[in-house]
Amino acid sequence: FDFGGGPVECTTIPWGDVATAYHSTGIPNIEAYMALGGVQKRVLRSADTLKPLTAGPLGQRVLMSLMNLAPEGPSPAARAKGYAILVAEATDNAGNKAVSRMRTPHAYTLTAAASLEIVRRVLAGDAPPGYQTPASAYGPDLVMEIGGVTREDL
Repeated sequence: FDFGGGPVECTTIPWGDVATAYHSTGIPNIEAYMALGGVQKRVLRSADTLKPLTAGPLGQRVLMSLMNLAPEGPSPAARAKGYAILVAEATDNAGNKAVSRMRTPHAYTLTAAASLEIVRRVLAGDAPPGYQTPASAYGPDLVMEIGGVTREDL
């Protein structure tokens, strides 16, 4: 995918967004991808090789110990200077393609801001009944109301 600086190799990821995007759009065959850094690529490529070592109780304890060494999340300074670039592509049966690219604040910051905006709307009496995704409840441009979000339709 092109995040703005030319094509970047990406890999599929099993995010919940795949399911919620279907409920928001009605598109039945959605895939999510992520660009990975060098260490992430090496870990992913070695997953099958390491599986026998990590599947047992000892391996699980080692993995949990390593996870406990990691910080709970990014620091406020990292969130302040961080950002995400998202690319969405949709292709119809005739081969027509639409592509958009969005830049957002750091994912933690964006999630908190979007949650607060939704809570504000709910407290103001704007709460559609039943199960909703943020986009199905408040429209696909809800994210555009969050400071620091820009979208470019390519």
